[in-house]
Amino acid sequence: MTTHAAAAAVPAAPAHAPAVLVVDDVDDARDLMARLLRRAGYRPVTAGDGAAALAAADADDLDLVLLDLTMPGMDGLEVLRRLRADPRHRGLPVVMFSAAGDSWSVAEARRLGATDFLTKGGVGLDDLLACVARHRRAA
Repeated sequence: MTTHAAAAAVPAAPAHAPAVLVVDDVDDARDLMARLLRRAGYRPVTAGDGAAALAAADADDLDLVLLDLTMPGMDGLEVLRRLRADPRHRGLPVVMFSAAGDSWSVAEARRLGATDFLTKGGVGLDDLLACVARHRRAA
């Protein structure tokens, strides 16, 4: 109930605001990032799984993707692989994040073309916003 009230208190971002796709299978984490981005002047687009993320990338003109590594079904590395294979999305900045940033996953994400990699427990909300501002496509 308080989640809905808090979300309603945040005004919608203008249609011309930079669009950031937030992909996370955990509803609370995805909603928190979306609210934070909206307050900072971005237009969050959300997806709860890999298939929905790819559909959102095809349907919207995105400035950046925040992509969870670990999701059921299609994981973040497969989503990244498919985004990089599609000429329409090759230049789209993709910041991967995970609760467990093991060295193999970080290396594989970078090999596949991730723009950056964040560990969920290792960065604060201000750090997340700074990362988005640093990496998003220039307006």
